[in-house]
Amino acid sequence: VGYGASYYNRPQVFVLAGNWDLPFGKGQAFGNDKPKWMNEIIGGWALNGTLTIEKGLPYTPSYASCSADIDTGPCRPSGTGAPYDLGAGSFDPVNHVVTYFQTSPTVLGNGQSFGPYMRPAAGTFGNIFRDSLNGPGLINTDLSVAKTFAITERVGFQFRTDFFNLFNHPNLGEPNPCVDCQNGTAGKITDIISTQDGSSMRRLQFGFRVTF
Repeated sequence: VGYGASYYNRPQVFVLAGNWDLPFGKGQAFGNDKPKWMNEIIGGWALNGTLTIEKGLPYTPSYASCSADIDTGPCRPSGTGAPYDLGAGSFDPVNHVVTYFQTSPTVLGNGQSFGPYMRPAAGTFGNIFRDSLNGPGLINTDLSVAKTFAITERVGFQFRTDFFNLFNHPNLGEPNPCVDCQNGTAGKITDIISTQDGSSMRRLQFGFRVTF
């Protein structure tokens, strides 16, 4: 009954990271013969970036009248065998929600189904496994642009700008998992759980450091 994935399990994760010292300025492929003042402008630039693509975090569907069927244990519906139609829909600018899956227009009765979900018989647990469905995926791009100035051969200073979530991609959180609740938020991602833990919309950070 309690079998299922861990709540933080992501089945697929792809991470690409790289550092690139731009080939301009003294000792580089381009601009090696330029005067010192120009080298201070075109040289010493570097890019650092990370691209992360992950499948969504798992969640467990539930149903409205669980407490009337069982007095303990997991609150999960049964599956009907129909495919799960999951996917972040369009943003509702009025109610500030995103519909992730369609829910039943009425509270389900015992043995009654809607799409892939069915309310189990009284006194029984639903057969959908714990954390068997996944919420929206995560796509995040971070980029740093750095410019290094050489004061002497051993001393220099660097300015950098860091972009977190460069493309401002919304990494939506998990939906309200109830498949037949009539509260207006069932199956939806609301502004209370709008983004995934550890993610944010675009942020900029500026830094300065001295190296020696």
